[in-house]
Amino acid sequence: MFRHQFTPPPALFISLILLLFNVQAHAAPLFTNGDFTAGFTGWTQSSYLNQRLVLDTSSNPIIPISINLGAGGNWISQVIPGSPNSQTDVITGIKFPKYGNYVAKINGDNSEGGNRYNINSISQTVTVANADVDPADNKIHVRFAWMAVLEDPAHPPTDQPFFRIELKNITKGTTLWNRFEYAGNRANQPQWKTVNYQSSTWQYVDWTPADLAFPTTAVAIGDQLSLEATAAGCAQSAHAGYVYLSKFDSAAPTGYQVLTVTPQGTGSGTVTSSPAEITCGSKCTGFFNDNASVTLTATPNSGSTFAGWSGACTTTPCTVTMNATKNVIATFNAISNNDLTITKTGTATGSVTSSSGDGITCGSDCQQGYPSPKTVTLTAKPASCAELAQWSGGCSGAAQICSVMVNGSTTVNAQFNPITYGLTVNNLGQVNSLGAGSGRVVSNPTAINCATNPSNGAICTDAVKCGQAIKLTATPDSGHRFVKWTGDACNNSTSTTCSLNMNKAVSLTATFAPIAQTLKVGKSGTGQGVVTSGESTPLINCGTGTACQADYLPNTVV
Repeated sequence: MFRHQFTPPPALFISLILLLFNVQAHAAPLFTNGDFTAGFTGWTQSSYLNQRLVLDTSSNPIIPISINLGAGGNWISQVIPGSPNSQTDVITGIKFPKYGNYVAKINGDNSEGGNRYNINSISQTVTVANADVDPADNKIHVRFAWMAVLEDPAHPPTDQPFFRIELKNITKGTTLWNRFEYAGNRANQPQWKTVNYQSSTWQYVDWTPADLAFPTTAVAIGDQLSLEATAAGCAQSAHAGYVYLSKFDSAAPTGYQVLTVTPQGTGSGTVTSSPAEITCGSKCTGFFNDNASVTLTATPNSGSTFAGWSGACTTTPCTVTMNATKNVIATFNAISNNDLTITKTGTATGSVTSSSGDGITCGSDCQQGYPSPKTVTLTAKPASCAELAQWSGGCSGAAQICSVMVNGSTTVNAQFNPITYGLTVNNLGQVNSLGAGSGRVVSNPTAINCATNPSNGAICTDAVKCGQAIKLTATPDSGHRFVKWTGDACNNSTSTTCSLNMNKAVSLTATFAPIAQTLKVGKSGTGQGVVTSGESTPLINCGTGTACQADYLPNTVV
């Protein structure tokens, strides 16, 4: 309920309580005087002055937190008699009463004083009985019809004319159904129509049936329910708002059944009925005579096609026999072609193709038009020694296959990059009595330039493009020789060159060793003596010792 702020009288919630429970047969209507044959007998009537709304704009739809009520106001609501469709609303031209022979008009138009701050409401509280349960679905139904008219002066939302209808379970403390609108809230009123009358803009909704069904978990026998309805002119005292109410009962208005049309799909269109009651887009629900034969016609808008019916009818033409509440779904799909364009980036090459029959072979055909919406499956095929780095645009990630929804002009980019492999050379110096060998390994094209570390060799690595032809050349340092290659390529080859093609990661070892030059010492003559070399620990010690020969590096002075 609203929190009302005025003194005196005490705060009251202003809404019209309209309550009807669906029972195919019950001893008496759930609501007293639900068809208004006795005027407002059985209804609580209230009138106040509109002193602005407090709105919760964070909710969707927007709802009122409270209404600031002023004391006073004029009771200008009325019950209007007449045979069905014999009266005409002066502003909109809508016919009433819609059902039965009476209709309640809550608040009034400008000529009736509905524009002078007035808020009018009616309400009624009832207790649910066993007779109010509909045996067809074991639920409680509340059925009625409403039609609202609001002048739109483009005030701030808090000052606009408004109406509200709210159904509550007082026993459980729950809101069962709520409809609140203020003038100008077009985002929340797509079904509303606009008419100009006496230099003012008015918004209105044609007669709309409400068929509210509640399981026993929401409404139980013995629960007290309230239905409240309110209509108000603006808070600046110059613009009106009012609502018509018809036939509150738990059963549908005598002799009528409810038909609802729901449009769906990616396109748009209208659905009309014969007899004329439904024009959907704007009015998608209507009451029809029991057992009436209703024919629905779907007309797609430009750029759309009608895809078919579902629900209460599945064939074209769609004809529904109204022997119960019926729901029909009309599907419209967009037919406009939308281009899918493929682009390729990166330093490598590849192709992109669409699934069979979809038309993309890029390469040569990189653009294709599709009916919207269309899901297209794309496959990236990198060239030899290339990889798909990523998709962008309508696709993402790096999986080879992606699916893109074409629902407008769409671009997908495939980035192809070259694959690289690691080339590793272990430059090893073989150790002998002269120490470790040394040398250098270089590649052509330049990737490796690796010299032996005198103590423990060296490991040199670089990234080389897939498919690259590489020639490795081993050059020993002076006094050293190349021994051989070992590893993934040129294994056990003693050639100083190794040629390979980088179609995988390659690791190999180049081994160098010192060159041994032997120096021998011989003695002759009849005397004795000793020959030693000049190292701190002589390699040659020939005489008293037996070391009469030793290996030296070439060009070594001994």
